[in-house]
Amino acid sequence: MMDRQYVPEITGFCDNDSPDTKTYHNSEAANNQNRLCGGRSTWEVIMESDDFKGGQNPPRNITHSGLRPIFKMAQIQPEFKGIGKRSADAVKETSQNTQLHAVLSTNAVKQSNQYIIVYMEATNQRHPVIGLNVTSSITRPDGSIKHLTLIDTGAGPDVMKQDGVYSRYFTEFNGNGSYLVAIKVNSVFNKTFTLKKTETKLLHFVLTRPTTEKTLCNVSLQTVHAGMFFVAPTYKDIHIDKIGLPPNRVTDLKVIVPSVYGFVKLSWSAPGDDMDRGTATAYTILVWLSVSDIKDGINPVAMTSSDVVKGNLSRPRDAYEEELYVIRIPEMFREDKGWVIAVIAEDDAHNIGQLSNLVTAGARMRNSVKINSHKMSNKTRMSSRQHRTQTSSTNYRDLISTLLAISSFFSIFVVVLNTK
Repeated sequence: MMDRQYVPEITGFCDNDSPDTKTYHNSEAANNQNRLCGGRSTWEVIMESDDFKGGQNPPRNITHSGLRPIFKMAQIQPEFKGIGKRSADAVKETSQNTQLHAVLSTNAVKQSNQYIIVYMEATNQRHPVIGLNVTSSITRPDGSIKHLTLIDTGAGPDVMKQDGVYSRYFTEFNGNGSYLVAIKVNSVFNKTFTLKKTETKLLHFVLTRPTTEKTLCNVSLQTVHAGMFFVAPTYKDIHIDKIGLPPNRVTDLKVIVPSVYGFVKLSWSAPGDDMDRGTATAYTILVWLSVSDIKDGINPVAMTSSDVVKGNLSRPRDAYEEELYVIRIPEMFREDKGWVIAVIAEDDAHNIGQLSNLVTAGARMRNSVKINSHKMSNKTRMSSRQHRTQTSSTNYRDLISTLLAISSFFSIFVVVLNTK
């Protein structure tokens, strides 16, 4: 909110439990709120903070005299201040004006099903920098170092593809204590660009067309410190494989080819076994008739192996590899005009991931048109052919009349010019 100084006041926040659709939080939106707060609404983040958790500090009636602010000046020290607070080393700038910001999703791991998300944002004059080589080095309490390659593909914890935000889950804890996170960043020859999105004005500024301009960007090797997080002593089992985190949520499910004769081609990035690490064990593809069915709690239909024309539900690919599936919509859904589809992943310990993003597939009516055409009588086909011929003749006559009118206009215009 600090970059919205022009807002006169804030009277409410988005909330997952709000009955008002205007303030209901959209957890699917590709924004920083969902990325940094795990899809939680603003109100959830506020009420789960230490200041208000458990009903602390309820609203009070305070007079205007008690609202006078008191300022204290503090000097930032070049040391780790916890997650979400950038230290003096957390922002670097190259000769290409590229800014690098690193942050972690939380500063403490207290539960066995918890994980850390490492983020690094690269911008050049507020425009995203894509195609960087981003590697995170995490020093664990025993001195061992784990390396993670952060990605900007729109899969896993990454909300939006090529937005300059690189991210990755970290789940490989090996003991209680402090974990230090550092990120190395450098450009890739002829593959690192500054992505500038603009709008081209068309038809006297009435219409606009979005355009994207790519500019080669050179970022020399440098290190950004994201800070540190702690694994608390209350974390009972430090070996992640024994805990069995579920596969990460699929967030980039999309329809490649719309439905033709009841077949739909889908694509998504494969999740892992423990979040985005390893390989999942199985997929479940769910189909609803409409979004309202989901809201009303109507159970979906799960696709079986016989409904999958391409792909294997019991053989997922390794994490972040592209999955391509072709499914056949069940017969009982064929008469409907469209469907809502989602994917869920499961691991070998039967831990089930979250429901993926929802996609819709519209049904083309080619099948019914083809059937009806075979049932047409010869008389009907003849009348239809005659109707098309008459329509075509009428269209040609109208076209000729229009061309003659235009020709006459220009002839009159030339005569007038010659007269002058």
